[in-house]
Amino acid sequence: MIRFQMPIKPISTNDIWYRTGKAHITQKYLDFQEDFFKLAPRGHRMITGLCELDIKIYLQKRWLLCDTDNFLKGLLDCIVKAGYLENDRFIKKITIEKFPDIKDHLEIKIKELN
Repeated sequence: MIRFQMPIKPISTNDIWYRTGKAHITQKYLDFQEDFFKLAPRGHRMITGLCELDIKIYLQKRWLLCDTDNFLKGLLDCIVKAGYLENDRFIKKITIEKFPDIKDHLEIKIKELN
């Protein structure tokens, strides 16, 4: 099992792309990825098979106004690119919860299924 916390606010899917005829990745998303990779713990083994993902999002402001599912795309892409998972298609179950807190942060748990 891989478990870690990050002092970072996840990015909403609405902030990942902008369109000028075709879709482009935003600077805000590139900055989020850079922060995620800097903060991501190293020294773990990549999970290559089926797994379960448990995500807890703690938000300082407007936590009830955010669509919970909008946080998934950016987080899943970063979890794969950081080498925690081989591919997000192997995620069998995702649990995602959000809570109010005094600081934005994440708790992520990845459990390998045998």
